[in-house]
Amino acid sequence: MLFSGMHLQLLLWILTWIALIVMPPAPAVFADDTDPLPSLSRLAKEFMVRHEVPGASLAITRNNRLIYAEGFGYADREHQRLVSSRSLFRIASVSKPFTATAILQLVEQDRFRLDDPVLHLLKPTLRDAPGVPGDPRLQSVTIRHLLQHRAGWDRAQSRFFPLRSNSLVEISRVEGIAPPGTPDTVVRYMLAKPLDYTPGARYAYTNIGYLVLGRVIESITGRSYASYVNKHLLMPLGIRDMRIGSSTRESSAPGEVCYYTAFDATIEAQFGPHRGEMVPVSYNRSIEVQEAAGGWIASVVDLARFVTALYATEDIAPLKPQTLSEMITATPSSEHKTVPQKSNGYALGWFVEHDDQGRTIVYHTGQLPGTGAFMGRRSDGIGVAVLFNSDTTPQNDQLIRLFLADLAPAIDSLSSWPQHDLFPIYFPGKQSN
Repeated sequence: MLFSGMHLQLLLWILTWIALIVMPPAPAVFADDTDPLPSLSRLAKEFMVRHEVPGASLAITRNNRLIYAEGFGYADREHQRLVSSRSLFRIASVSKPFTATAILQLVEQDRFRLDDPVLHLLKPTLRDAPGVPGDPRLQSVTIRHLLQHRAGWDRAQSRFFPLRSNSLVEISRVEGIAPPGTPDTVVRYMLAKPLDYTPGARYAYTNIGYLVLGRVIESITGRSYASYVNKHLLMPLGIRDMRIGSSTRESSAPGEVCYYTAFDATIEAQFGPHRGEMVPVSYNRSIEVQEAAGGWIASVVDLARFVTALYATEDIAPLKPQTLSEMITATPSSEHKTVPQKSNGYALGWFVEHDDQGRTIVYHTGQLPGTGAFMGRRSDGIGVAVLFNSDTTPQNDQLIRLFLADLAPAIDSLSSWPQHDLFPIYFPGKQSN
């Protein structure tokens, strides 16, 4: 006999401790009670271990039903608070489809038209704003130009990123206020500067156009951007927890995750209560100023609810079918260098592309330090929402891009689907179709 019972027990004990020392506990922890699609849960857990992801949340819809919603890993590593399907994450540029939908609701109400010039709609923002417009070509910028990222700003050309912390410090200095300022001050500053190209001539992804759209909503409705979107877009869908996020960890919303970057990088805070102190890179941005361009926090079920409602019947859909059709129709253009290959381009608040099976995918991604986000729907009725509380792998690869490359074939390989609908659990009293 090679080992006695006592020797075998001792060996197993030693091996267990060696494993704990050499291989630390995987960060991926399954946080919800049900597991209707075990292959997707397994894929998510393995992905998180492989790429050292602190926490994630995933929701899948099919034919307007929420069939999967799970959380994985840690919302807060220090206190080992788990992510759930209700956890709130910064969604970064996934905020843009919400702003676009609110704008299109106002178009449906005949408050303005897509091809109306925007400057005359901004009187409250531009009141007592010297030097506006800083470029005569701004007179021709329309609502449609702003929605399509064709309004004349190109951060790759100008090398000026107005929502980065150092830029907000400079803008606030010029405006004579304490940094980081407000969305209004950023818009006034940018409207007093020259454009990078003639409006409508080409595409260049930029955040400033969506901040301008937020000011249009405020000017036309007389309400703050966030309160209008909440009352007229989110609340009718039963979405109650979405809100504009905050910049510091201690001011996080109830149920919001903590944000992490690879190697837990830190930087000196340029404004706010920790100015001059070293803070995590993910807490050195003004989420409040990003607002209409990238400031919302949401859960995956909130995102799933929103994108499903867009395609639902008219009694719940926030837009009319013909408006939705225009919203998700992009004009093909060879100039879209920053959009993935196979892409039709950027529509009104959405990227549009086709996969190898010929399916149309309408989607938006979002990324900030400590945040990776995705919301989209395929033409076969499959919708996906993904949120991470980290943005890149230790090798600096984008988590969302890598995860979607794994997720798409996993979804296509499913031989059966759950028949339930989880939406009534999360949004009681609201219909999904």
